[in-house]
Formats: sequence, C-alpha cells, structure tokens
Amino acid sequence: MVGQAHGPFTVPRPRLDERLAGATQRRLTCVVAGAGYGKTTLLTRWASDNASAWHGLTAGDRTLGVVVRGVTDALRARVPGLPADLVAALSGPQGPDTGTDEGGRARALAARICEALAGSQTRDLVLVLDDVEAIGGAPDSIAFVAGLCRQAPAALHVVLSSRWDPPFPVARLRGQGQVLDVSAGDLAFTAEETAAMVREAVGG
Repeated sequence: MVGQAHGPFTVPRPRLDERLAGATQRRLTCVVAGAGYGKTTLLTRWASDNASAWHGLTAGDRTLGVVVRGVTDALRARVPGLPADLVAALSGPQGPDTGTDEGGRARALAARICEALAGSQTRDLVLVLDDVEAIGGAPDSIAFVAGLCRQAPAALHVVLSSRWDPPFPVARLRGQGQVLDVSAGDLAFTAEETAAMVREAVGG
C-alpha cells in the first residue's frame, strides 16, 4: 500500500507521474488494479498538478440522474463557461427527450455535455472518475460514462479508476491509440519505492 492520499507515508513516484503525463494525449486513461494499490492516492496527487475535474462514484451514481448531476457539477467547477441552460436541462427530471430508452437518453446527455465542452473549453482538461466499479451492472450509468469517453472533445481527457476493467468495450479506442493503460503491475512498488516508504515510516 502507499498510504492515504495525503498521509504521512506517501512517497513520490515520478515514473508513474511520467506515465500519466500521456493522459493528456489520449481520450481515455484506464487505471485498473485491486484495492490497496494506491490508485486514488496516485491520481489525487497527479490531478492536483493538472487542470482537472474529479467525481468519485458511489452506489448513488447507479441512478442516471445522480451520475449526470455529479459529473456536470464537477465539470462546472472547472468550466464556468458551460451554458446555464445546459445545466438546467441536464438536472431536470427528464433531461433531453430523445424518444428512446434510458440508454439512449444517457448517450444523449453525454453528447450534450461533450458538445458544450467543445464550444467552451480550449485547454486540456482531465476528468477523473474514481471507483468506477460502483456503477457495475447499472446499464444507464455505464452508457453515460461510455458516451463521455467515446464523444469527448479534443480538450477533454477522461481517466477511469477502477478495480475492474471498464464496464464497456474500449477496443476501438485502443485500436485508435486513444487509450492509456495503467495496470496493477505498473502500480506495484519497486524495491526502491518500498525502501523509501520504509525509511519514511521508521526513520532512516
């Protein structure tokens, strides 16, 4: 383990920071490893040095309206230029009328957010979605997140942090060179990092 996000035994991991620097050159970054590998710790530190929006997913985000509102609020904190009418439409009880099922509405919501960002965000922005496993088995919320990843404008870079692989296919994006993968093997401590943590913990 690497300690808490701002805990006493967190050690610098420049090799991972360097790897994550490639996230702003991709549409999607997948940080996938089990509990205790330090995904949140790593991303918290890295995101603080970059223009980023953060939404930690919970069981509540299995409801489409909740996840849409959470992501929209996170983005608005970084992109105040998002149109107010867009926010009102997304936060309403129905959202856009697509004439389709909830999965279609989820994709339409994602498309409207991406379109709004394309018109108001010119600099690179990272959107970190942490604990993506929380929406596993919730098809509408998954469709929304998938829509964000697939329709993201050039300036938006989505980072998914999860114990499991993304809950939707990413083979096409990966084939286009638009996916950066950070695995448990990457997150595992090297001997040098382990020694550094021990020195921090016990002093010398």
